[in-house]
Amino acid sequence: MGLIYNLVMSVIHLTFVAIDILMLMILLNFIYARWKHPVFKQITELLEPFLMKALNVFRCLISRFCSRHFNDTALLILLLISLWILRILIIGFIS
Repeated sequence: MGLIYNLVMSVIHLTFVAIDILMLMILLNFIYARWKHPVFKQITELLEPFLMKALNVFRCLISRFCSRHFNDTALLILLLISLWILRILIIGFIS
């Protein structure tokens, strides 16, 4: 019982790490889009393919449930809100 519990908890922690990294990528994209700081330009250009891949997957998921098409900024905000809700749900299921 202890081994299975520890394995499940480690998978949950890895899920939180992945959610945090995706949130940081989205926030960095917003910061660069707003202030155009040159330090963030290279990082944003490097992370752009990964973020667009996640955004395309989320766009396909959203288009299955509603017929509306959102621009990239609205999709990023929806993805950020969805990740926070997912995080709260996982914490709720654990405790």
